[in-house]
Amino acid sequence: MDNKKIILEQISKHRNNFRDKNVYFLQNGEFDGLQENLLDGLQSIFELEKDEEILLISIKKEKEEGSPNEVAQTWYSTSVFTNEYLLVATFEENDIEMGISDAVAVSPWKDIEYAEITKDDDDDDVLRVHYSELDEYEDIPFEDIGIAPQTGKAYTALINDIAKNYIDVEKIAWEEIIQLFEKKDYDKALELIEKYHEKYSFDFSTYWIKAECQKGKDLPEEALKTINLAIKEYEDYYRDFILEDPNATEAEISYHEATSLLITKANILYLLSDHNQAIKLLKKAFGYETETEYKEDLMEIINDTYATFKYDFLSRYSNSETISEDEKWVDLSVEEFEKNILQEKEANFSENELKYYEAVKFCIGKNGKISPDKKNILYKEIERLNIPTERANEIEQAVLGK
Repeated sequence: MDNKKIILEQISKHRNNFRDKNVYFLQNGEFDGLQENLLDGLQSIFELEKDEEILLISIKKEKEEGSPNEVAQTWYSTSVFTNEYLLVATFEENDIEMGISDAVAVSPWKDIEYAEITKDDDDDDVLRVHYSELDEYEDIPFEDIGIAPQTGKAYTALINDIAKNYIDVEKIAWEEIIQLFEKKDYDKALELIEKYHEKYSFDFSTYWIKAECQKGKDLPEEALKTINLAIKEYEDYYRDFILEDPNATEAEISYHEATSLLITKANILYLLSDHNQAIKLLKKAFGYETETEYKEDLMEIINDTYATFKYDFLSRYSNSETISEDEKWVDLSVEEFEKNILQEKEANFSENELKYYEAVKFCIGKNGKISPDKKNILYKEIERLNIPTERANEIEQAVLGK
């Protein structure tokens, strides 16, 4: 069932509870009794898209007498139910053609948890709309809605029944994508993501999942382009957020999302053999976290990522089946990571020397030493990277000397 039908069913169910001449119901494609120019005016006032149908209108007209030298103004207070939104606005009669209004509320049905009648500071009745996932509410004066005060209970009950029965199609579509992603059905997930993109806008989390699917399909070049879009969307979103609220605290900015984006990009860069930049991004991701609890959670992810890097490196020179679990394991604590990784002095290393620097770390055993078989691996890496033996020894000492 589509949401237009759901809303119309609820309107029909509640219709007999309305005894308000200011409320207009859709009947046979028309709003009987509504002033002719108002419907087009409301479309313009609320900037409605073609696929957004008006299903119910409440509108009150008031004339504001001016002084003898002033022209009297006519004001409208209105609320509109569309198949996607509850909309409230006030506007002056001359603004109808220009599409100008003082928007009071723009509430997507999918975000509304419930509504109730409460009192404002002046002890007047207001409609309080609670939003499900935002943990917020909004108070809307009934005088702005365009209904008589006695209609408030019927109006509130109708909103609650619509909110209870409304189907969040976008959320359902996204949950299906996440399920496919978690099952590692990347082909089907990417197919649905493209269909999702045709109907809904992408934010950084959408691009992030798309990049993860592309990475899972071993398409690192495409994944890199996508994760860069995700990072840009993230930066733009929070840049706008901070511009709107210059006093925003770190707690209000979700750095946990930034760490996820950077870790994904680090893994993609590693697939593209840009190991140095991958390691730098892990350090940058760690730097975003300020709370010890989240740092410890992040260390689990970083350790898993480092283990992947280490396993890939050792597999280059060894039979992957002979690599023990101990050799794969990386278990840095927060303190070890901060001391031994974040504080590394790498400024004097070339790109290939940095690669060797990381290779040495991958070859150090739990006893803090490099075993003979790992020494043989490092000889091969020295040859591959074309690093002079003397310089390689200096790099090893830089690592082991910590």
